[in-house]
Amino acid sequence: MGRRTLAVVLVVIVMLRACAASPPEFCDVSGPSLPALDGENDANRWRALEAAAGGSVRADVQMLRVAAEQIERLGPAAEFELVAALALRPKVVEAHARVVAHARRACG
Repeated sequence: MGRRTLAVVLVVIVMLRACAASPPEFCDVSGPSLPALDGENDANRWRALEAAAGGSVRADVQMLRVAAEQIERLGPAAEFELVAALALRPKVVEAHARVVAHARRACG
């Protein structure tokens, strides 16, 4: 293996590790379970998770934080169908699945 190839491989490994890693605070903030998207003061927990998230999971946590803020703005009297429509958008569901998978890998 040439020096150039070795250098490229090392750069790729470092980048992949940086993207996959979250600071230990992510696990501390997430606790035993991630917050739900049901309007019960979830936006604050998602904000804390976003601040603690690292790498590629940060964008997914940000999407979930935005969804939680939208649901909170609806207020407690919001129709269930409207809350469900915001929380169950395909992009939100996919982001949530990736964050859950990340939490399982990173936090055990």
